[in-house]
Amino acid sequence: MTPVRLILAILGVLALPAAASAATQTKDIKPYKRFRFEYTQTKPDTRTGFRYDVALDLPADGSQPPVIQQLRLSFAKSTGVDLGAVPACTADNETISAQGPVAYPIKGRIASGTAGVWTGPAPPLALTMNVFASGKRSIVVTLDSDGNVLSVLRGTLKRTTLTVPVPSITVGAGTAALARVHLRINGGSSKRPTFTTPSTCPRGGWPVTYAPLFAALGRVTLVDVTKCRD
Repeated sequence: MTPVRLILAILGVLALPAAASAATQTKDIKPYKRFRFEYTQTKPDTRTGFRYDVALDLPADGSQPPVIQQLRLSFAKSTGVDLGAVPACTADNETISAQGPVAYPIKGRIASGTAGVWTGPAPPLALTMNVFASGKRSIVVTLDSDGNVLSVLRGTLKRTTLTVPVPSITVGAGTAALARVHLRINGGSSKRPTFTTPSTCPRGGWPVTYAPLFAALGRVTLVDVTKCRD
């Protein structure tokens, strides 16, 4: 090998780690037709929120869509997540279901929006979704219709990964499926925010990994990337 070729080969090997570490946005988002999960701020070490918007590509014939058994979200490395920045919702599921919004502190809410649940050939059932901190490493998710809580989910936080089991609910001859979610995520104050952007701005941006576990499909991994700036 000539000296020139040797130098080029060495440079190629050295370039591999940087290329491999660059965040890549998922292009094939099946079984979804829409997927977005991005930071609302692009400057490092800054109070931030998130825009979370996903929708399944439902079968045109109204048949059973894929059913989620578990939601798993992983924020970019060094993202600050401080659930202790807001009051915790300490009520149990039964109390939340019976009392509705009065069961949890309004300042403990870290996300709000809408969800659509497939229950059969008709259009998805439109619900309100709220997320509250229930401790320093846990959350509670409520799905309600006109203030009547229909379902309560619990999630746990480990470092920058949030995991939420989704119980199976039988509807007629099928199983209810979480068809779409649109959430605005934020919380805390300027002095103590719930979420903070990563401390650095890597070349590839800040990836958020959404990895739902489906009953029939197994784990599906989607990545959205927010381009940051120093």
